Amino acid sequence: TPPPPSPPPAPVEASELRAARDELPALVAGEPPASPEPGLALRPTIVLRLLVDASGGVAKAEVYRSRPELARFEEAAVGAARRFAFRPGRREGVPVAVWINWPVDFL
Repeated sequence: TPPPPSPPPAPVEASELRAARDELPALVAGEPPASPEPGLALRPTIVLRLLVDASGGVAKAEVYRSRPELARFEEAAVGAARRFAFRPGRREGVPVAVWINWPVDFL
């Protein structure tokens, strides 16, 4: 019987992708969310920690530094980010899962 397939490589931090054949994930599809409070002039930028998998999907999305007063904006940002599609990151030319910090703005 053939050996079991190798597990995928562990995710890397975006800062580790520095070699000539390395590439950061790049957004290819995704819309900014609408403001959850359209009457407010406030339009914060919410920074998320995204785990972009080796196929370019968002495997995990979480708020980088949460602020309770922005909870509704944070929820909207995370919901939108889960629908984003990326060109996957690459390490030495091979697609790899990458943790990135990603700013989300609102319409």
